[in-house]
Amino acid sequence: MAISRLALLLVVMMMSLGVAESMVNGIMQEEEEVVPADAGGYRKYVVFLGSPSAEELNKFFIKQQGGGGGGGEDDDDLDAAHRAWHQSYLPSTRTSLGEKRLLWSRHTVANYFCARLTTEELKVLSGKPHFISAHPDSIIHRETTHTPAFLGLPNRLGETPEDWPGEGGRGVIIGVVDDGIDPLHPSMADHGFEGIDPPAKWKGSCHPENGHGTHVASTAAGNLVAGVDFNGLASGTASGTAPYAHVAVYKACGRRCYRKNVFDAIMMAVSDGLDIISMSLSGTNQVTYDHDLKAIGAFIAMTKGVLVVASAGNTGPAASSVRNGAPWILTVAAGTVDRSFTATVHLDGSAGPIVGQSVADRPQGRPGFELLYSEDGDRRYCVYPEDEYHLFRNRIVICHTGFTAITGDGGVVGTVTKNGAMGVILIVPYEEFPRLRDYYYAGHGTAKASINFGAGTVLGFGPAPTVASFSARGPNQKTPGILKPELLAPGVNILAGKPSADSGRNYDFKSGTSMATPHVSGLAALLKKQHPIWNPAQIRSALMTTADVLDNRGLRIMDEHHVAPAGVYERGAGHVNLRRAMDPGLVYFLGDEEYSSWICATLGEGPLQTISTDPHRKCSYFPTMSQQWDLNTPSIVVPLRPSPCVTVRTLTNVGPPQVYNVKVEKPPEVRVTVYPSTINFTYWMQASYSISVMSVGSSPVEGKVYQGTVTWYSSNHTVAIPLVAVVGLGAPQPSTGWKIDD
Repeated sequence: MAISRLALLLVVMMMSLGVAESMVNGIMQEEEEVVPADAGGYRKYVVFLGSPSAEELNKFFIKQQGGGGGGGEDDDDLDAAHRAWHQSYLPSTRTSLGEKRLLWSRHTVANYFCARLTTEELKVLSGKPHFISAHPDSIIHRETTHTPAFLGLPNRLGETPEDWPGEGGRGVIIGVVDDGIDPLHPSMADHGFEGIDPPAKWKGSCHPENGHGTHVASTAAGNLVAGVDFNGLASGTASGTAPYAHVAVYKACGRRCYRKNVFDAIMMAVSDGLDIISMSLSGTNQVTYDHDLKAIGAFIAMTKGVLVVASAGNTGPAASSVRNGAPWILTVAAGTVDRSFTATVHLDGSAGPIVGQSVADRPQGRPGFELLYSEDGDRRYCVYPEDEYHLFRNRIVICHTGFTAITGDGGVVGTVTKNGAMGVILIVPYEEFPRLRDYYYAGHGTAKASINFGAGTVLGFGPAPTVASFSARGPNQKTPGILKPELLAPGVNILAGKPSADSGRNYDFKSGTSMATPHVSGLAALLKKQHPIWNPAQIRSALMTTADVLDNRGLRIMDEHHVAPAGVYERGAGHVNLRRAMDPGLVYFLGDEEYSSWICATLGEGPLQTISTDPHRKCSYFPTMSQQWDLNTPSIVVPLRPSPCVTVRTLTNVGPPQVYNVKVEKPPEVRVTVYPSTINFTYWMQASYSISVMSVGSSPVEGKVYQGTVTWYSSNHTVAIPLVAVVGLGAPQPSTGWKIDD
């Protein structure tokens, strides 16, 4: 069934505003900001130190034990000694305002503490021995019954772990860094886990909470729950993508998310022995990776074998809006699924109906209401001056999306409905909108419309997937030679768990890259169970090289915003396909050594020491890497110029011995040469190939992007990666820190 791509949302006065959140979980997020200094000029900083010598630390054991002589056998003594050592870096135990300086002290995974400091005090501290770096706290923004089936997974009651790919993730631990969880939620129930203890490697403890994290956690690893629906929509059995995996939720957010807490949560998750970390949190484009605590935390996690999956951001459809751009983070874009919740806008006269989607409460037979629409500045996005709020009363308000937060009491839906609107129509800019606009203007301010919800849930809807309009796009601002986003996963109208105390409902719809991220985290858990020795890069490679670039019609995946085929900067390598990812044939391996070489090539030795939190790490310890595009990622982004640009990739065989041949798809303006073109792989064999890219014919246009695919194929495996050639590809951004106004 084909319907127009006019996104429709009716918000009637009787419904909770939580339903409004189901359409878009914030279209344009604010840029991240450094937390201002308090009245005394103090800011909270995370300070990294190198490890003290045994002799240095022993002094603090002695102090802790009242002059008794070096202990250190007890973990509590060791924690206390490190805390005392960290305290010694501060000028006093309290600030001039009487507040504690040292907020927390850590040493298990990395050596760091959080403290209140003025700018001048930080300058003094930075000159002390073992100092590596300090980072001001900043604010981070937070960015299902059918999606398992859409991903090719079972989701019926009675299934056992053995019925699932990767045993449903049994024995794998997914860490969710968010705002907590409702542990009594049905999706978090222990059904099927009776008598099963957490894996022996688990070292943590449980601290239940609630909120956004419940939706995310239940999407990644929620248990099977029958009879789930929302207002009669999307009825079925709810399931996470890895329902037999264990979940550990780290509360890093309250009303706001602070970067220092997110970093600390990542470190705790790594210390606790997790396999996957899922972060449905935005990133920043203000600073480079050596000044980004989240990127630093993800790097440390990678060195410990933990995969970090994060959202691309809800800042689309603008170019270069993607967040979480570090190459050791798996970055996920949001797409639609083949499920539609049909609703129709009925226009008077000959204008005819417009078909869209809505997950609002579904009253029938409501009369028509006058429409309100403006193309004047911010009013286009339903951001009206307060003295015009009276215009909303008893009207259906038409809003474009793209530059304002949609949800929550401060979002446009909350503002519009609180001031008397009877409905909101959110426009995804498509071919049907001109008809609605012309109808409005033809009515000279008196045009009316009504909304009908007759068809309910429609499965098999197409085209699906499409890239959601709000999903952030590449290219990667800080390092354009690294493809971001990398994968597309379900992120539109995802039905998953929510704390019932919020509205009396256990399940709710949400949309956003926040919802796409846990889908991939769950799939990664299934892969980890199937291939326990794989490192994070191998899991990412398996997902990327087997991703789908065609939709359920057999045509190229579309971009919802532009009504055109999506490119790699919109969809990454493609939409996740677990069945193929479980047996990828070949993978692109990366580890600490390769990433360290890359950091040296793009940022330098100082940033390498900052990101690794190791003051002794030198670029001379690692193989030299020439360019940002030489990292062995399962994607290639290179400059296009008349002379050849040559880069090398290395493949590792994780399947049976096979002969692979190469196939290149590329536009005629680009010449691509791959050598060798055939490789005979034995078990666990590694082999490298070079790829040369250059322009053909007339001079290419500056900034133009050419896209293709490099595919290695055997009798039963296809290993494909995106190839992107950019005229005038940008250089990596030099080390850039936070702008602090004192």
